Amino acid sequence: MTTVEPITPGLLSAFLAAMGEAERADLERVGGRQVLDHAISQSVHTFAGVVDGVPAFVGGVIPDDDHVVGKVWMLATPQVARAKKFYLQETRRQVGLMLQMFVCLKTMVAVEYGKSLRWLRWLGFALGEPVERAGRTLIPVERWNEV
Repeated sequence: MTTVEPITPGLLSAFLAAMGEAERADLERVGGRQVLDHAISQSVHTFAGVVDGVPAFVGGVIPDDDHVVGKVWMLATPQVARAKKFYLQETRRQVGLMLQMFVCLKTMVAVEYGKSLRWLRWLGFALGEPVERAGRTLIPVERWNEV
């Protein structure tokens, strides 16, 4: 069974427990749970995709200072592989919901995440030129509301 729910403390704890080693290491590289807690607290919209009782992905959108741009974020666990169709459909729906709130959605993705970059392109995001930030090469991505 699959559901989508706002992120709660219980769902977040279950999500963190379900993370794979690589995902956990990457989260730690950028500041760990504290960064995730901050993103959730700053978000005007959050979502957790739950597969068979386990959160497979979490995400949200943080308003930029101008409240025109939404800074999107998302993390996933290996559980996503068990429900690819749900993941793709739901993330497309979530992007649509966030585009109702903001004129433009933006994020940055590490260049080594080719699969994530392909997924974002599939979701309609445009990829920018790589930039160096904090010792990592990141690709800026954005999607404008077409209305």
